[in-house]
This record gives sequence, C-alpha cells and structure tokens, in this order.
Amino acid sequence: VVLANLCLGGTASRASHAASSRKSALSNPGDGRLASHLATRSGGASPETVDLAVPLKPTSKPATLAFNLINNVAGAGLLTLSAGMVGIGYLPAGAIGVGLGLVSAYTFSLIGACCEELGVDDFRGLWSLTIGEKSSFTIDLAIAFNCVAVCVIYSGLIADISTSLGQSLGGALFQSRSLNLMATTGVVLLPLCLLKSLAALGFTSLMGLGAVLLTAGVVIKRFLDGSYAPGGALLETLEASQHPALEGASLLGISGKAFVLASNLGLAYIAHYNAPRMYSELEGRTAAKFSKVVKSAFAVLAFLYVSVMIAGHATFGDATLSNVLSNYSGSDPLAVLARGCTLVSLIVGYPLAFCGIIDGLRGAAAGILTSQGLSEPPGSEPSPRSGVPPKRLKAAVIEAASGFAWPSSMADDLQRLLLVMAVMATALSVTDIGLVVGITGSVIGASIVYVLPSVMALRTAQMNPASSLNAHKNVCRALIPLGAAIGAVGAAETLKAYL
Repeated sequence: VVLANLCLGGTASRASHAASSRKSALSNPGDGRLASHLATRSGGASPETVDLAVPLKPTSKPATLAFNLINNVAGAGLLTLSAGMVGIGYLPAGAIGVGLGLVSAYTFSLIGACCEELGVDDFRGLWSLTIGEKSSFTIDLAIAFNCVAVCVIYSGLIADISTSLGQSLGGALFQSRSLNLMATTGVVLLPLCLLKSLAALGFTSLMGLGAVLLTAGVVIKRFLDGSYAPGGALLETLEASQHPALEGASLLGISGKAFVLASNLGLAYIAHYNAPRMYSELEGRTAAKFSKVVKSAFAVLAFLYVSVMIAGHATFGDATLSNVLSNYSGSDPLAVLARGCTLVSLIVGYPLAFCGIIDGLRGAAAGILTSQGLSEPPGSEPSPRSGVPPKRLKAAVIEAASGFAWPSSMADDLQRLLLVMAVMATALSVTDIGLVVGITGSVIGASIVYVLPSVMALRTAQMNPASSLNAHKNVCRALIPLGAAIGAVGAAETLKAYL
C-alpha cells in the first residue's frame, strides 16, 4: 500500500490535500478519526489504549517522558535476544544492538518532528496526511497483526514458563506444555478477555517493567557468578542435552543470521505507534527537546538489551533457547522467581494486547467501508447513495463493521472466544516463539520502525520547502531500502533457521 501510494500519488494533489487536512488538524488536534490507538510494548509487554477524542495536554516533564518511553518499550522481546545472536560474534551482535537502537531513536524522533510540522497527535492522522487517507486503515491492520503476534508470543511464553515451573514444583499434572496452555487459556485468559472493562489491569504496565528488570538481573548475575560454567554450582542440575554449548561462540563471527537478530531487535525496539502521543504530552515540546528525551530513553534500552543478550549467550552459547528463561535449572531459585513474576505479568498483560486485536480489526473494517464511499467526512452533504446524513451513516457503518456495543453482547463474546481459541491454536502449533518473533519483527518491525517514519518525513519535507526535515532527506532515503532489506532477508533467514 505504501509503495503504491508513493508511485501513484501526485505531488501537487498530495500537497493540496495535506494543506487542507493540516488546517483541519490544527483547528482540531483531538480529531476523533481514530477511536482508539494502540501502542504495543515490544513484542510482549502490555499495550495501552488511548482515547484520542480527548484533547491532549503537555503534562510530562522530560525525565518522566523518558521513563514512560522505557516502560512502554521494554518488554518480553528481551527474552529472545540471546537466541537471536546464535552464530554471531559478541562485537558484531553488540554493534547491531546499539546501532539499531540508535536508528530506532532517530526514526522515533522523526515522527515527533512530523507531528510538530503537521499539527497531528496520532499515528493514523499522520499517515492520512503524508501517505493517504484512503489507505489509513492499514495502520489498524498493522496494529491487529502485531497484537495477534504479541498474543501468540505471550501464549507460547506462558506455556513454556508454566511447564518449567511445574517441573520445579514436581507436579506431574503441570509438565505438559499443551495442557498447561489450554488450562491457562480456558480458566484465566478467556475470562479476562471477556471483561467489559480492563481498568483494573492498568497496574500491569509497571509490573511488566519490574519483571523485565528482574529477569535482566538474573541473567546478568548468573553469567557473572559462573553458576552454569564448568564446575558451577548449578551446571549438574541440568540435563546433559541442556548444558551450555560455547564451542561456536566467537568475538568477531558474522553470518546471515545477523538478520534474524535484526528482526528480533525490530520487535524489541518498536513503540513508534505511540510517538505522536508522547510528543504531544511533552511539556514545552519542540522537536529538538523531544529528540533528546528519545535518545536518552533508547540509550538505556540499548544498554539493557545488549547486556542481557550477551550475558545470556555467554552463559549458554548455541544452546540458548528462544525463551532464555527456559535454559535455567528448575532448582535455580532466582530463575524460578523470575519465571513466576514473568508468568503473572504475561497473564494480566494478555487481555490488554488482545484488545488491540479487536480494536485493530474493527477500525480497519470501518476504515475500509469508509474508503469505499459508504460514508463521508462529517459536515458534507448527505450521501447520494443512501440519502442518510453523513454523521448517522458513519456511525451506522462503524457499528455494522464492529458489531460492538457496551455492555458486551453475545455476538461480541463469541468473536472474542473465537479469537482467543485461534491464538491458542497457533501457539500450540508453533512450539518455538522465535519463529513468531522473527517474522513479526521482519514484517511489522522493519515497516514501522525504519520505513514508514522515513516515508512520512520525506512527504512532510515535500509539502514545505522550508521544513527542517529537508536536512534529513538523504538519511531517510537510505533507511527505506535498509528497512526493506532487513524485513525481506530477516524473514527469509528466520524461516530458514526455524523451519
């Protein structure tokens, strides 16, 4: 869709449309074209649903916004990074982790600069102005796809961690991965996903960050204390097949598997859906000030990711599993604690991610119907097709597309039940979450993190010859093919590694 718009979109007509849309956006920055906007925390942490109908107020100080950004990004994607660097030397892997962190910070800042120039505060509105309003439903589809992947990853992690905990506790009933996932889904996850309000789960954002930091601490400590090194206190508690395999570890080795790591990092660093909202919340906001906040947050994230990635791989080598917590012994008290905290965080975070699937699919359905001329923008004449006033028609279209009404109807419950079962079935059939992480990072991560911000910045600069974004044109033009290469080669290498 992006490439078609780039090839077919006329510069003059795009500029004219953008000028008109910009005037509308500036007069009403709380434009409700997007009923809700999802920001997903990197591959497994809890998303937030934000009401864009409420005008935004800049209330966050730079330090607060930096903390919120770290909290928003740091998620369960951290658990997959050590496995992602299998076959890659420590220096290249560290350089890739830091380099892509810097690029992610740069593109995150680009989105803020675009918002400053165009006067928008949501990702879909930014898409409409820079790429095309008729294709803006693509953002909803991307959110839905990303959240499906997040829920599958959550389910896989829940299955793995609950099985490991069952083995630690010695319960024979809890040592089947499939049964554990089906039981958790039916008894806990499904009832949570049928809740009419998720306000009570709002605390899970900090819980998720706490679980991430605890896991990072355990991984780094076990590397430093040598518990799983030859002669280590915990090495003999592992099965022989689980022993570390450090023969292939190297300092400078490099291979095509570097693209698998790049894909994993693409998912780990993604939070760019939320960049417009975060920019709008920055107190005394300017593009330069926002860029400083973003760089400081991503520097912390890059340090965290690279430290855990290298420590995990240096402990287990090529034997590192896609969920690094699965490598640790069931007799390791710190690992058991980290697994328990992570499991609780995943369970209460799952329904928040699940809501992103519902919102994304319904938003996309409404957007597709609207783009086909079944409703008109507010304030226009009655539809020549239906004769119904546009506001009533638009509401009817959205209601018909979503089937959504509060309180939850039987049809709504059935939709949720089927989606939960579909996610569970996918997680049961894909026993290695590395495959899901790699494909999602390649497809969604590369698009949202590298390609789309660059396209949006180029379009914004094209609309205004005096734009400060003109200075970034060459970098943006380089990032588009880089993102496409990471996406295409990363997907191919991921499939080659896991299938």
